Amino acid sequence: MLITPVLIPRDDLLLLLRPISIRQSVGYLLTQRRNAWHSTMLNQYSSSEPIFTNLRSAQKAAERHRKSGTYFEISEKPILAFNLGTESLIVAHLNDLPPFERWKVPKLFQESETLICARDLVRAFGQVYFGQTYSGWCSKLGRPEVIVGFASTVSLEQPRTSQRFGLRKSQVQSGNMHFSLLRTAGLETRELARVALDLSDRGVFEREHPWEYRVSTYASVWDLPLLETIIKLLEANFSAYSGNSWIDSRKVREFFR
Repeated sequence: MLITPVLIPRDDLLLLLRPISIRQSVGYLLTQRRNAWHSTMLNQYSSSEPIFTNLRSAQKAAERHRKSGTYFEISEKPILAFNLGTESLIVAHLNDLPPFERWKVPKLFQESETLICARDLVRAFGQVYFGQTYSGWCSKLGRPEVIVGFASTVSLEQPRTSQRFGLRKSQVQSGNMHFSLLRTAGLETRELARVALDLSDRGVFEREHPWEYRVSTYASVWDLPLLETIIKLLEANFSAYSGNSWIDSRKVREFFR
């Protein structure tokens, strides 16, 4: 699924939602390359469809942009996903290693007495807000290359058990485009975990309602595997997309009594 870029101002109620939780996932960055004069290579991100939540969607987008003299690369990138319910706010930090190393929680997050919402996160991570008081990027180190957007929560992949990420290159055979894995490389993701902990420490994910519990808590209470618990809640029309999803215990008791 395409991660749809977002800028403010934007007339979108999603920006008013509070983040429920944060987790790491994987994004697939689509890059178009072509042979130019003197056999040099010109590189550009596909401006309308740059990053996706799964490999298949990135491959389909490459096929749509396919033209003579070009080929594509799809690189796997670690991303941060802020769960807003059915949708998630996605942040991908490109071209810096390790990613998110120079992002710190903005002072406004620490000093504000109001609840943090998705709009605040867009301002804190978005590169267009670099240098402003609500940005978390260090102004002394230059403007970061960042993609911030929305994607369906259910489309997100689970975090990698390893820290190796792949690079794929397109090839055309008999008129059909295929992608082959060129290589995998280790990529340090400790800073993503640090960002999640820092935001949690600032109370960004505190619940307004004490009667809500995570899906993982229901799994423990019911003595069921997490996946079975998620399926059970989804079949009952609860928004149980991961073990970190919050569910109203009053409605659960009413439904399953």
